[in-house]
Amino acid sequence: MQPSPSFLPLSLQLTFALIPTISAVFAAIGLILNVMQSRRTNRQARATVVSKFLSDFANDEDMQGIFYAIEYSKFYYDDDFHDSENERKLDKTLIHFTNLALAWKFGLLEDRDIFPVQYFVRRLLRDEGVTAYLRFIDNLLDHTVELHLIMSH
Repeated sequence: MQPSPSFLPLSLQLTFALIPTISAVFAAIGLILNVMQSRRTNRQARATVVSKFLSDFANDEDMQGIFYAIEYSKFYYDDDFHDSENERKLDKTLIHFTNLALAWKFGLLEDRDIFPVQYFVRRLLRDEGVTAYLRFIDNLLDHTVELHLIMSH
């Protein structure tokens, strides 16, 4: 005959029953803290991108020069514009803004992240000379694609 199994004292049974529960609570707390820290880190990274963008824009003489010409209605898009210093400055500025726009488009930045930049974008895109130049580029790209399609056949 086998001896009857000995049972653990009730306090030890409770301890063994509570350990998984307590571990799960600590794991859940750790997960929540990790998610919060991850969100904070992402927010800081996005703020850094926008801050660097604005700093680069503010400290670049070419971009500032063309922007203020646009801001004070001294920018003109005419026959003398192409191959000029102003075209180079505007291209540089538009490329700079396009980089930020792409980060926003692909979800790397949120609407609220780019709020500090909205005035500059609106001012650029509401200028008649800038929009005329953008239409010229768009038309040029259309013809380039058409030419590529014709030559590839």
